[in-house]
Amino acid sequence: MNDEFAKRVRSAAIAGWWTLLAAAIWMTAGWLAYLVILNTQPQWMLTLWGGGQLTWSKVQEIGFVMFALFKVILFVALLIVIWLSIWQCKLKRSQ
Repeated sequence: MNDEFAKRVRSAAIAGWWTLLAAAIWMTAGWLAYLVILNTQPQWMLTLWGGGQLTWSKVQEIGFVMFALFKVILFVALLIVIWLSIWQCKLKRSQ
């Protein structure tokens, strides 16, 4: 029973690290796209996001807040995955 539980914790830790890697790649690609959009400032972006009442300073603020929240979520996920990895090592040593 204990060996099966240790395998599950190890699998969860490995899956967590892969998920963090995918999320970091996704966030980097999104950040680069965000920078390109802010640099070119296409008119269709303002129309797509809310018609004529949205300004580029507001788009910049929305993007900044979105990426800041995503980084906080990634940080919490990182702490959980580190905890799972440490727990997995402790379970392995106890057997």
